[in-house]
Amino acid sequence: MLKSKKTKTLEKYSKYSYAIDTNVDYTRLNNIPNLALIIGQCSNCSLKGKCLYFKPTYEKINKDVDDYVDKKKEEYKSSELQDWEYRNKCRHLDKSAIQKKQELYKEHDQDCKIEQKFASDILIALDNKYDFKANPEFKIMVEDIIIGKIKAFRFNNYHSMSGVIITDNNGRKRVAPGMMYGLEFAKCMADLISKMDIIKNGIKTVNVNIDTIPIPVKDLYNIKRMQP
Repeated sequence: MLKSKKTKTLEKYSKYSYAIDTNVDYTRLNNIPNLALIIGQCSNCSLKGKCLYFKPTYEKINKDVDDYVDKKKEEYKSSELQDWEYRNKCRHLDKSAIQKKQELYKEHDQDCKIEQKFASDILIALDNKYDFKANPEFKIMVEDIIIGKIKAFRFNNYHSMSGVIITDNNGRKRVAPGMMYGLEFAKCMADLISKMDIIKNGIKTVNVNIDTIPIPVKDLYNIKRMQP
């Protein structure tokens, strides 16, 4: 089967390490159980038909179910049913096929490797910098960073398919809300990292005198004499 040149898949971007690097530090992930609640599963992902990791499973499930549906329709057609009965059976068969695909997606489900990779890389980078053992309170702040990063990633997935401009029920076009969330997340992440820097290193200030002439120490003791 030929692939359209316009088709955007992770395979096309496999030269980037995030698309093929599955080295995940599960020990670090297991130390923060709350992350298990945010890591997504392939069966619910909007990219399951494009993702490098789930696409083969997705395509096999669809092919097997579609082949079964086509075979059953041929059987219905050869049984000389009346038109209304044939259409009714086919309609129910199509509905059942959709449900069966969803069941099989969940049966062969797996945690999102890309989101696991995001979480692992962020934990490694920030643990190396801030040392969670010495500063355990940082784990809570890092959780917020990871959760925000994963949500932003999911919004980007949606925008890659539907665009950044959406049309509401009244026909008005507006910027997709996920765009604003991405900007807010970037700001929140910068604020959290700044707070972690302050907690670890304290507030550093530098006093600088601009365009002033220092008073000689010997003159400081003659101030009273200079007063009338």
